Amino acid sequence: MAVGAAAFAGAQVSRLTSDWIFAPITSADQEIRSDLTTLRARSRELVRNNSYASRFMHLLAENVVGSRGIRLQARVVNPLTGEQDEKVNQKIERAWKEWSKPANASVDGRLSWVDIQSLAVQTVAQDGECLIRMVEGYDNPFGFALQILDADQLDVSYSEPAGRDQNEVRMGVEVNEWGRPVAYHLFRGHPYDYQTRRGHDSRERVPANQIAHLYLTRRPGQSRGVPWFAPVLMDVRMLGGLQEAELVASRMSAAKAGWFVADESTVPDPKLVRGQKRKAKMRVEPGLFDFLPTGAKDFKPWDPQHPNTAFESFNTVILRSIATGLRSSYAALSGDLTKVSYSSIRQGTLQDRDVWRSLQWWLATHLHERVRDRWMVWALTTRQLELDSMRMADWDAHEWMPRGWEWVDPLKEVVALEKAFELLIDSRTRAAGERGMDYPEVVADRAREIKLAEAVGVPDGTSDTSALALSLLTTDEGDDEGDEDTEAKWGGRISTALKPRENGNGRY
Repeated sequence: MAVGAAAFAGAQVSRLTSDWIFAPITSADQEIRSDLTTLRARSRELVRNNSYASRFMHLLAENVVGSRGIRLQARVVNPLTGEQDEKVNQKIERAWKEWSKPANASVDGRLSWVDIQSLAVQTVAQDGECLIRMVEGYDNPFGFALQILDADQLDVSYSEPAGRDQNEVRMGVEVNEWGRPVAYHLFRGHPYDYQTRRGHDSRERVPANQIAHLYLTRRPGQSRGVPWFAPVLMDVRMLGGLQEAELVASRMSAAKAGWFVADESTVPDPKLVRGQKRKAKMRVEPGLFDFLPTGAKDFKPWDPQHPNTAFESFNTVILRSIATGLRSSYAALSGDLTKVSYSSIRQGTLQDRDVWRSLQWWLATHLHERVRDRWMVWALTTRQLELDSMRMADWDAHEWMPRGWEWVDPLKEVVALEKAFELLIDSRTRAAGERGMDYPEVVADRAREIKLAEAVGVPDGTSDTSALALSLLTTDEGDDEGDEDTEAKWGGRISTALKPRENGNGRY
């Protein structure tokens, strides 16, 4: 091998790679700094006007967050018994549910906690990042609320080198010597809101502990997020243009246009003489036949052959490429189920769900954990959550339960699960978690159904699990306390008897 020759084929310089030799070697932030504003603007335009980009955003909201959001499950253990303290756990969950209402969760009173989760994950995909400010001491019963900020408010053009008494600022993010964010330099309003721009172009330094900066890190040292549509922007744009051109051509083809040909041996109609302002026109409507203008002997049709027979296959190939770039299956992104089989749709669905689960874990780790920690402090401080101590460590045990999904083929999957339970290679807790349900809650609901059916004399077949739940429910004879206290008593017993496995699949 000649000295200096490339050892890797991909590094060779030849006529086939002549347009590839200028790929720059720069830092992550240098790559982002010059292109972020353009990428974000184009990504937003696609989401506004392209049906596939819009569908992808809806897929994210529906599958990562869902209708109920990623729910808090308190798992505080009673130090005396070593079992879960159901009364305390229910208090925490009730207080969290109350805070999650729009009047408390957001500073503007418009967004619930579920709305904030949904908007956050969609904003990260569209803009590349989302900024959520945690406002402490806010004027609501909990003294705590969230504000979603537009990514444009973090000035991408503002950078400062590190000095003796000054941290480095990278695209609006102030970092220490280790690259850890210590503050965000934010515009007080949207810099491009021209109707109310007065004073919005001034920056405010906000400590990093008040900001949840959400974005997917693709390279070490990356300070800002890149829109998820960046790898497929050209493909989506070109596909949209192709579809528009094909639609226009097909409409023109259906209309059937053409030209009149004049007879040179006759006096031509003035309408056909070149240079005249008025031209011969023919209305093209279904079922309409018209006369030829005077002097015209023939009509030559213009009949473009559309829709093109190759359009569907070409559209499918490009859309598959787009789906791959967005980590989605073709069937999910396109909604096209015409050529799928049970095996293919199952495989594609399972791959999609793996992506959704990884995003659920990411969102819970980077947003939910931080919000819950600050919320707990203020809920205890304002006495909206009354517990025996103010020590956070006493009440920290918890899990996050995201939404789950129904099985692709329920009957086959249930039969397979029954076999897995017999072989002890799966658990009911894990199976319920994959569907977004808490197994003790399911058993408790079943127990209530059985008790109600017996009370009104309606037969209700019971499985072993249902019988266990019923026996646990009926042990407290003569209990005339409120429903919540009753639920706390037998709910704790169900939890103890079933011993649910913590941190199972589908829980974070």
